[in-house]
Amino acid sequence: MLLHRCRPVVAHSNTPPAIQKEIHPLPTPTAANIMTRPSQISEQLVDRLTAVSYDVIFAFQAKTITEIHHSSVRMWSSVMALLLDGILEYTFGGISDPETTAKADAFLKLFLMAPRLILSSTRGVARRARLLLSGTAAAFEELLQESTPNERRNNIGFSDDKRQKRIELRVSALIQSCDLSRALNALTGSPRLEITEDLIQKVRDLHPTAEEEHRIPQSAPTNINVAPNDRIYTENDLVRVIKDLRTHAAPDTTGLRPSHIKCLFRGRREAGSPEARSRFLLDRLIHATMENPSKLGPKEFWESFAGGKLSVIPQNNKPRPVGQKNIWPK
Repeated sequence: MLLHRCRPVVAHSNTPPAIQKEIHPLPTPTAANIMTRPSQISEQLVDRLTAVSYDVIFAFQAKTITEIHHSSVRMWSSVMALLLDGILEYTFGGISDPETTAKADAFLKLFLMAPRLILSSTRGVARRARLLLSGTAAAFEELLQESTPNERRNNIGFSDDKRQKRIELRVSALIQSCDLSRALNALTGSPRLEITEDLIQKVRDLHPTAEEEHRIPQSAPTNINVAPNDRIYTENDLVRVIKDLRTHAAPDTTGLRPSHIKCLFRGRREAGSPEARSRFLLDRLIHATMENPSKLGPKEFWESFAGGKLSVIPQNNKPRPVGQKNIWPK
């Protein structure tokens, strides 16, 4: 009996083909074109990031991968090391002028957007990391376009049954990654409720304000004063906290997952390696932030960060708050 080897059956329809994004990929930066110091960031990229608001960064529904493949950890660590170094140099470096403030703002925004820009797919992590490390506005625009979903392309030409199947697959994938907030949003299929005073009051009734004795007083100091050679915590304390993070926990509002941080602490131990530099700089940044939190970012950052995000979806004719917390910094 002869077996006929043919191509798999393809279902044809009269629906128009999916619209593809018009992307003209930039050539992958070489080692000579990659930033090794924060000062090498281009002025054009700093200016471009000035136009990006913190509201937009935190409101974007970033979709990020659950695990970073071991072959891509080195490039991800290189990005983290450079961005952390930039925040420390320009935010906590002790110099206050418009140019330094603009660069501090740019590196903080890049850090918040890095999961979305680089970890949107398991494929191409190293390539996207190199693009970000090129420090150019053109590379940033390409990464921004790649990570922004095309809603028209995703929804065009699908029957109700096929659309429902896509929703079921997405919900299943979100549940497997412990992203229950987005799973509920996808499952309801309902638009978010308009935020009105009446709705805010209903949410407050469901979650009343804590009693006075359980609140942190407004007069409580936010800074922690320590001697130059003293530490708020030890390096082993940080390692233990990172180790105890749930690997498959849901991401924060920027798409950053515990696994994206844990891989830095499982990486290389050699001094000077991207993983070792990332651990050292993350330790320094957390310590500096705990000493003086207000220096980390401007007022607009803290108003958007706010510890988390509350989405309200309708369920049984009642508003159901669904929260997402920011996991960094704690």
